[in-house]
Parts: sequence; structure tokens; C-alpha cells
Amino acid sequence: MNTEKETPDVTFDTFAENYNAVHRKNLGVFGKDIDVFARYKVQLTAKLLSFSPKTIFEFGCGIGKNLPFFRQLFPNALLYCSDISDLSLQKASENLPGLICFNSSLPEALAPFSETFDLVFLSCVLHHIPLQERQTWVNALARTVRPGGCLIIFEHNPWNPATRYLVSTCPFDKGVSLVRPKHCFQFLKQSGLQVDRIRYTLIFPWRNSAFVAVEAFLDRIPLGGQYCVLARKPLYA
Repeated sequence: MNTEKETPDVTFDTFAENYNAVHRKNLGVFGKDIDVFARYKVQLTAKLLSFSPKTIFEFGCGIGKNLPFFRQLFPNALLYCSDISDLSLQKASENLPGLICFNSSLPEALAPFSETFDLVFLSCVLHHIPLQERQTWVNALARTVRPGGCLIIFEHNPWNPATRYLVSTCPFDKGVSLVRPKHCFQFLKQSGLQVDRIRYTLIFPWRNSAFVAVEAFLDRIPLGGQYCVLARKPLYA
């Protein structure tokens, strides 16, 4: 994995048809049920929120593996999603009817959604954005959040050796530069949002209630395979 590369090498249309198979193969013995990780992140997001969102936007949704869990937890919410891959968006809409999908190849695509969403959700997307564009994109995403709403970012933890190995061997992570937690925190802060603390997640690859409960007590320690940062837009400027 080249940690200095400015622009990733992947075109995601290439993986739209076989994303789950590639992901499962990359995770090896931990990839038998890849949905468990998506379910966990959506459940954790819901736990961290202090309200029930009516409009949810997943930026960089891929084929939409997280969105069914948002539908389950928030059945009355409008679900929006975007990606740079039209083929992935097609798969997402086929898998979960009723989505409002659009291509977000440029930050300008987000301009019509100013202060539209109660929740903006990113799951391991930021590291696919070129280094020099990351703040611009976070700023654009922050503008789509309604006052009182939240933006949450999940990212791979670059301090975790297992994570670094999995990223370095994953075909759709070719050429990426992982996002340091402090940089993710800074991106959100500079966008004008009120930023909560960094939480480290997925410390254990085994997912059951006991391991999840233990993780909750260890989430300040940079052990997890991923981390998340939650930020809120103030009600009053």
C-alpha cells in the first residue's frame, strides 16, 4: 500500500458485478458473513444519534450493502445515496427499491442538497478520495447536513497491522492512502461542524453481543480495525 499516493487507481464500475465476492475473498475466514460488518456500523450509528433521522444520505454507497440496515432501523426515513459508479448505483437500486440515487463524481453534485439531510453517512469512502480533495469533499458534505443533523465517517484504522494488510491486498483499495484519525477529525472540524471524539471499532473480528460490549469500553484505544467520528451541525450559526 502506497501511503503517499495522491490519487487512487481503482474504477469501481469494474467491481459492481462481483463486489461481495471480491470482498469476501479478501477477508478470508472473516468474510463468511460480510453483512455483519455493515449491520454493526449502522447499529452503532443509530446508537450514537440522539434522534431518529427522517432523511438519510449515504455518500459513496457502492452497491448499497449498508442501506438495507438503515431501512430496517428507520423504516419511515427517506434514503438517499450517491456514488461515482453508475453501475454500482444501479445495483443498489435493484437491491433496495425506493432509494433516491444520484452520481456524485464532483462536489458540485451535492450543491442542490444544501441542509437537506438529518444524517450523512460515509463507510470507508474518504480514503478513496485523492489527498488534495478530501477537505473540499468534507466541506461539501457538511453543507448538506440540516442544522441539528449529523455526519458520521467510518474509516480504516491505519495503526492496525491487520487492517493495513487487508487494505494492501484488496483489489478495490489499490493505490489508496489511509486517513489518520486526527486528520479525519480535523476535516470535520474545519468544515464547521461540532466534532465528537474518535471511537475505535471492530477490535474483534468475531461479532457477538459479548465482544461488542467489550469494544464499547475499549473504543478510546487505537486497537480497532476501523474508527468512526461523529459530527453535528449546530442549530444556530
